[in-house]
Amino acid sequence: MDMARRTIMVGVLGLLALSASVQAQERVLPIPEDVQTLDGIIKAYYEVVSGPAGESADRARDESLHHPAALVDHELGL
Repeated sequence: MDMARRTIMVGVLGLLALSASVQAQERVLPIPEDVQTLDGIIKAYYEVVSGPAGESADRARDESLHHPAALVDHELGL
């Protein structure tokens, strides 16, 4: 196999691996355990608002805990 073909094959395999990695990182929201019970909702909300210092809240997870028509104001510190 010549060098050009080898380089192209390595590049294509790298892109495929990267694509698979990105797809594996996607998560389905809401997380079933977050919304199956009232205790689950409270626990999930606490985890969202009590994250590590300096890190922003997980807005996608937070929004998944609310009714789609709910008005959630993120300007209050979340």
